[in-house]
Amino acid sequence: MDNRTTLEGFGRLVSRHGAAVMWAGLGMACVVLTLVDSGARASDLAMAGMVSWAGFGFLGPFSHSFSRWFAQVKHEINMGDWIETNGFSGKVMEINLRNTKLKEADNNIVVIPNRLIMESPFKNYGLTNRVRTTISCGVAYDSHLPKAKQVAIGAIEKRFGTHPEEPVEFYYTEFGESAIQFILRFWVEAHEKLTALEVKSEAIMSIKESFDQAGIVIPYPIRTILSEESHDP
Repeated sequence: MDNRTTLEGFGRLVSRHGAAVMWAGLGMACVVLTLVDSGARASDLAMAGMVSWAGFGFLGPFSHSFSRWFAQVKHEINMGDWIETNGFSGKVMEINLRNTKLKEADNNIVVIPNRLIMESPFKNYGLTNRVRTTISCGVAYDSHLPKAKQVAIGAIEKRFGTHPEEPVEFYYTEFGESAIQFILRFWVEAHEKLTALEVKSEAIMSIKESFDQAGIVIPYPIRTILSEESHDP
């Protein structure tokens, strides 16, 4: 195998594993020193020197890129934040020079390159201390609508407290097939998506309990079936 073929093969290796080239460069430098001490031929020294130079030459750009992505991720994401990115969501468990590790709700670990995180939109629930939760529901057509609104708002305020500057919002939205639909929005302290889901679950249970106590019905879908009887002549 001639020297040109060897260098071409090394070039392909560098393009695939550029981050590890620094170690190759350091190793080749040691080889050069060893060859000098052992009185190697000039051609051998030249080959080893070129390989070492390539390793050190690639060290700067690759290390700079990894450091830049690492710094960008650390600026926007902290340990313990719950984020959504690149089709995955989970709690940030580790941020290193190359990757960020997430623990999903089902306890799986996802490793995402920092480059992909910074080059794609991502949602970080840890950047805000308060999250607005929305509940959609409906009441029966024979319900007293002002009373249903009052009961629903009271259930949320009783469970999560009141905030004068952030009151609970309640709006009837449409006449549904079997119920008059409404949405209810309110603010809560939540740093993780899991917390937001737990808040929504607690809110649904509180509204259902208050409706039951007040005699307000959340109806099932209603279907009316008409059939014609056939009469034999």
